[in-house]
Amino acid sequence: MHITGKGQCTVCPAADTCGFGVLPQKAREELNRNTRCEAYRRGESLFHAGDRANYFYSIQSGAVQLYRSNANREQSFSFLTDGDWVGHRDAFLGGEYNHSARCVRDTRICRLPAEVLNKLMREYPEFAANYSRLLATSWMEQENQSYNLGSRRITERMADYLLGLKPANEAHTEGETVEVDFQLTREMVASYIGTSTGSVVRTLSDIKASDWVDLGKARVAIKNERELERLVMES
Repeated sequence: MHITGKGQCTVCPAADTCGFGVLPQKAREELNRNTRCEAYRRGESLFHAGDRANYFYSIQSGAVQLYRSNANREQSFSFLTDGDWVGHRDAFLGGEYNHSARCVRDTRICRLPAEVLNKLMREYPEFAANYSRLLATSWMEQENQSYNLGSRRITERMADYLLGLKPANEAHTEGETVEVDFQLTREMVASYIGTSTGSVVRTLSDIKASDWVDLGKARVAIKNERELERLVMES
């Protein structure tokens, strides 16, 4: 990791997607004074479970894996990308991080002190409402992940994962092939959907053989979204 400079919240292209877009110019200028921009290589960690939650992070570009691990296994529960926040829940609560975070691609982030989040919540009601919606969305995603691991078969989990790669705000016509990023290793996908790497490889091959997707090295072309959705809805 290396520090690349102070924050640039007033001109940052990710400001509108990361939650700071609702803040007035004066608040963004204050953020600049408290923010540090950092660059991480793939595989570097932002923090580990048990570290003091003194900061939260906003991703400018790249991807971050949230996970917990022990001597026997590693379980991923989220992969975050441009505009997402990392560590904000634990920074807001105080205490320690409850999970670890590592970069799965070269990543640029903004690091902000925990007290900044609390101050913004107190002083800007629109920001507080925005943050509440962010937390609510996160709870829904965690509920879905819990259901996936406990109730769905591997093929259904994989279908749900592939559908989740699509940008939510990107419109397309029915039947159109949709290309999405797929830059995680099979091991990372396995740790997220709760199975073995071998099962991930076999399941992806089966879905490809059904002509529902086409797999590239770092991209997936979703060719039959309706069938993937049917698997998820019927499970």
